[in-house]
Amino acid sequence: MKCPSCGSNLQIDHAYCPYCGKANPVAQKHREDMKRYANDYKKTKEEVIGNTRNFNKITFRITAIAITVAAIAGVIVLSIAKDRLSYQIYRDKRSLKAPQYFEEVIKLMDEGDYVGLATLSSAKGVRSSSDDSFREYSGVFRAADCYEETFADVVRSLSDSDISDSDISSMASQIHWFYKSFNDYADYGADNERVIKFNADIKRDMKILLTTYIGISKETADKVENMSEGQISVMLEEAFNEKKTHK
Repeated sequence: MKCPSCGSNLQIDHAYCPYCGKANPVAQKHREDMKRYANDYKKTKEEVIGNTRNFNKITFRITAIAITVAAIAGVIVLSIAKDRLSYQIYRDKRSLKAPQYFEEVIKLMDEGDYVGLATLSSAKGVRSSSDDSFREYSGVFRAADCYEETFADVVRSLSDSDISDSDISSMASQIHWFYKSFNDYADYGADNERVIKFNADIKRDMKILLTTYIGISKETADKVENMSEGQISVMLEEAFNEKKTHK
């Protein structure tokens, strides 16, 4: 990228131009985006934990009642059938509502808000739309999910100096599935200009995550797309070990 003041070459992590000393607005925006994504991730995580606790309490009560009724009346089979039917009705209702979020999906795509897109697609069930409204965006949702998980792992790695093997394995898996999603869903939205642009943008930003925040070289980052999960894991391990050495 070019400095808007003197036209010299800049990296995205340069807060100021090393030639003219002017502030780099792109670097500032990128830092703000990273901070906003980190806050969004923390907020979403807290909401998920809270909802899970409430769900577990409700599930415990329902289960206790169901077992008692089954033991007394012998209707456990009917109870299970009823639960399955209720869950199916819930899924059907959610899928019917999915098309209502089409405009929001497009807005998040255009803004490059991958964390917001992953959260929306999961929370509102837009991928289960019964009329295939989002069929050509299947790869978009998959890529956004993997990016969000990778971003969360990167945020954790920045605040934790001791990265475990399981952390590296998890990050490698998400990065591998991120790039694999573009092949798995190559026929979905292949002629959609918005999908094509989104794919190019999210690939670019994934490389920024790898180079700027993990320390992988740009040459290596360009090859990640064709690496196996094992090769990515080795690459990450070497990068984190290198960061420890220079601390």
